[in-house]
Amino acid sequence: MSPKKKSKLQDKEIKLPNPAESKPTEWTGAHTLSKWIEEIIQSSQLDLGPAEVERKLRSRQRPDITIFRDSAKSTAFLIIEAKLPEEDPFNIVLAQKAFQKAKELRAPFFATTNFQKIVVWDSNSF
Repeated sequence: MSPKKKSKLQDKEIKLPNPAESKPTEWTGAHTLSKWIEEIIQSSQLDLGPAEVERKLRSRQRPDITIFRDSAKSTAFLIIEAKLPEEDPFNIVLAQKAFQKAKELRAPFFATTNFQKIVVWDSNSF
């Protein structure tokens, strides 16, 4: 019988991250926002499908949130690009990126948000 190998972690201090010191990201905010949107859609009985986070497009881009017209997720209604609060949701570069994703999905509307303000744009008028 061969001797047991000594663990490389033995006698080493393991420092775990403190959750209180972590910061939420855009993904965290987009997930929370998508859940709120779904609650509003359901409680208000709106004729819309679900809100989905980070759906990958053919172009390999990913809108932060896609709200669908129906439960089959066959047609996008609105895409949302989310940025951290220090970003400006009126930023034209951000709006152009969101528009490109909306255009690819043929969504009639798109929005940009920094979780403090949300700007909704008409894809046909942009």
